[in-house]
Amino acid sequence: MNITKDNQWRDGKALERYMLIAPLLEGSLDPAKRLQMREGIASRNGISLRSLYRYEAAFKKEGFSGLKPAERPKQHSAKLPDNFKEISPAEKGSADTVCKPDHLHPGTGRLGTCGDTETLHHAETSL
Repeated sequence: MNITKDNQWRDGKALERYMLIAPLLEGSLDPAKRLQMREGIASRNGISLRSLYRYEAAFKKEGFSGLKPAERPKQHSAKLPDNFKEISPAEKGSADTVCKPDHLHPGTGRLGTCGDTETLHHAETSL
């Protein structure tokens, strides 16, 4: 997800959360009525009461930006080699290639010839 789409997604989630808690933010509600409303909102939307309490607290503390999901760095699998995209059979259009006769293909368990995917298979098996 690129930065613009990520920000749009985060803004959208914040708006959804705001729409859930907006009726609860009215100061004139008595505590019993607020609890009854909170329980109704939670059950209708399939979320926990705890989430609603957290959204309310975040909004009171930080405003609308407090409702946005936290930014998280994109995580890559540590199991793949750095040059995975370069050596990946799917990237080269040779996903059906199998390994050498004396080499077990890690994805299928078949024996065969590696062709130009040998580097990938050996990288996978050496991890």
